[in-house]
Amino acid sequence: MRATFRLIAFALALFQTGCTSVSRSGTHAAQASRASPLDQGAVRIGKGVACARYGTLGPSSYSVYDIGGPGVPRLRKPDNQLLHKIMHYVHPSTLRFAYVGRQFAVFDAQNGPCFGGQYPVLSAQWCNEIYVPADAKDEIFAGPGGCFSHPRPWITNDQGDPKAPGWDQYDNSH
Repeated sequence: MRATFRLIAFALALFQTGCTSVSRSGTHAAQASRASPLDQGAVRIGKGVACARYGTLGPSSYSVYDIGGPGVPRLRKPDNQLLHKIMHYVHPSTLRFAYVGRQFAVFDAQNGPCFGGQYPVLSAQWCNEIYVPADAKDEIFAGPGGCFSHPRPWITNDQGDPKAPGWDQYDNSH
């Protein structure tokens, strides 16, 4: 049923937009009045963006600044609490969330919501979990090489990489 809905939504989006003219509203309140193009392969579903690859749509991701608005799923209470802890340290306009499989994934989509590279999952239990939105897969996986960032204070007993820059140095300017 879910796959059928995604396929229908993808087909409608292609029919309506022709793949190259999809646009979105800005994600941050200060950018709400401006429109900007989506990444190639991105499909707008409500306020969310799903990434399409080989005819498959991945899970929709949403700007954290759209939470509470129409077209954005309501967060489960523990997910909302975790997101607020993360946003104490990480709060760029590119911060997004998605329900990937059964996991709540928060990531900084600084290269776009359908970037083909890896985004560290800030809400993951383990410090080396990554998400690749452009893969259009409903999964998060462990990245090679150990932890990506300084220990995350919002995750209990997070090991992290103590040599990485601290969260007080996170680039929140994008």
